[in-house]
Amino acid sequence: MPQVVSVTNSAIIKHVDFLKDCGFTLDQVRRMVVGCPQVLALNIDIMKLSFNYFQREMQRPLDDLVAFPAYFTCGLESTIKRRPKMTVKKGLKCSLSWLLNCSDEKFEERMDYDTIDMEEMERCHHLR
Repeated sequence: MPQVVSVTNSAIIKHVDFLKDCGFTLDQVRRMVVGCPQVLALNIDIMKLSFNYFQREMQRPLDDLVAFPAYFTCGLESTIKRRPKMTVKKGLKCSLSWLLNCSDEKFEERMDYDTIDMEEMERCHHLR
């Protein structure tokens, strides 16, 4: 469902500057905002924590965040830190979307399978 985001120009500039400081190009920032307009309204301090975790612990390419900017809307402690640990235990590599774009219940179901639904993973991978 589309959501309306109302922010001031100065807030937009601060968010764009933050994302550029993280290493994103202006075109990547544009694609992220189109994909998830909420990134312009989130708390920058929380975004910094999430980005630092993404960079230091997850060590994934920036393109993963361009493909799934909603990463910044996920809870760092409740979701982001917990789920990658579970996929590592299973030896899985997956898109951020497959990892984070589902309820806790759905994610638990995915991890409970003896064989992960590779078709579902591929679909999510191609959608990112």
